[in-house]
This record gives sequence, structure tokens and C-alpha cells, in this order.
Amino acid sequence: MHELSVALGIVKIAVDETAKAKANKVSLIELEIGTLAGIEFESLDFVWPAAVKDTVLEHAVRKIYVIDAKGKCID
Repeated sequence: MHELSVALGIVKIAVDETAKAKANKVSLIELEIGTLAGIEFESLDFVWPAAVKDTVLEHAVRKIYVIDAKGKCID
């Protein structure tokens, strides 16, 4: 289940960016995830509470925007 490592990576980015902004919490996080990213959204939902516990994202509203894959034939 790589969704846990994905969630922890998101937390790390949020923590780093919050520190740069000299803030102490995040109220909203918006994620754009492509359909070819290999993310199981149910698994991400399952691990999210554990990943964000005691972090700047613990009480943040999470919005996920799913980006549909597009293909293009060169011929």
C-alpha cells in the first residue's frame, strides 16, 4: 500500500511549506491527482487520518481533484 508513503510525502511538503510561511496550521489542502498516478483513493482515505495526526494537516479540509488521463496518437 504505497498510499501511506504518498500521504506522508504530502504531509512533509505541507510541514515544510507551512514553516516557510511562518504559519502553524493549514486550513485547506487541495490535491490534483491524475488517474494514471496509480493511487487507490479508498486506500488514501483509509491512511489519511493516521498520516496527518499531530501535524499541520490534522484539521485541514482535504479536497481532491481527479485529473483524467489523456492520450494522443502521434500517427
